[in-house]
Amino acid sequence: MAESSQSSQTSVQYDYSIKFIKKCADEFQWKDLSEDVVMDIGCGHELNCCKAIMMQFPEVKALIAVDHNSTVFKRHNSGIQRFSFVVGDIRNRESLESHE
Repeated sequence: MAESSQSSQTSVQYDYSIKFIKKCADEFQWKDLSEDVVMDIGCGHELNCCKAIMMQFPEVKALIAVDHNSTVFKRHNSGIQRFSFVVGDIRNRESLESHE
């Protein structure tokens, strides 16, 4: 039962992420991200926004998933060359300098 509840919660979070990315696309007039690098700051264990971005904008130039917790990325291997993982903290700019 706990596994089903967790799966349901993950699904709901992913649905919210899809809605969030669509809202961002409308608000910021995202059309073609083939020349853009997108960073998902605080991506979390499920990478929901990253998945939603890749679904809605499969041609995005690069997607960088950033989280301060290194364990977030231990179970993920995107297999996509333009998708990278970075352990960093938005409150510590130095941890992200290599991506400026």
